[in-house]
This record gives sequence, C-alpha cells and structure tokens, in this order.
Amino acid sequence: MKPISPIIHGIIDYATVGLFLVAPSLLGFGGTAALLSYLLAGVHLLMTVLSNMPLGLLKLVPMRLHALVELIVGPSPKCFEHFGLDSEQKTVAFGHRLIDPIPEAS
Repeated sequence: MKPISPIIHGIIDYATVGLFLVAPSLLGFGGTAALLSYLLAGVHLLMTVLSNMPLGLLKLVPMRLHALVELIVGPSPKCFEHFGLDSEQKTVAFGHRLIDPIPEAS
C-alpha cells in the first residue's frame, strides 16, 4: 500500500478534527460520548498544529511521534459505544476508518 503524502495527511487530520466536532450533533449522542469527541477534537487539533509536516503550524512534534499517537488514539472512537449510546445510534471511527453501526445486544 502506498503511503499518503504529508499534505494529504494534514488535510485528513484537519478534516478529522471537524468530524470529531460535529459527530455528537450529527449522530445524536451527548454526555460522556460527546465530551470524549470534543476532547479528541482538541487533542487532534493540537497534535496537528504542533506537528512537523507541511500543514503543521509550529512544527515542534516529529512525524514519527505524531504517527505513534494516531496509532494509539485511533481506535478510541470505537469505545464511544460504551458511553450511553443505544443500539439505534452509531459510533464514528474517523480518518481512515468507516462509520459502522453499534451491534445490538443479544
């Protein structure tokens, strides 16, 4: 698989911030799930602004560290389903991931 360019990575990062910010309204969740989404938006924006890439503004964080943080934090939106979302709502995995429904409890 061919890696994406640093510019495309930056565009995806800023789009991800936007998705984290609008997800609670679009998907109808509040409380802890919404708080986590807003928190992840802030962390992702800070990381992107500080990263040493073409669309980073301060270029203080090496891209290797940026990639490591994304690898660790990336799966976190999947945990939103454990914070008060019912089976009709959806959790969003942002960036390179897909929107998938929360499976109903058996």
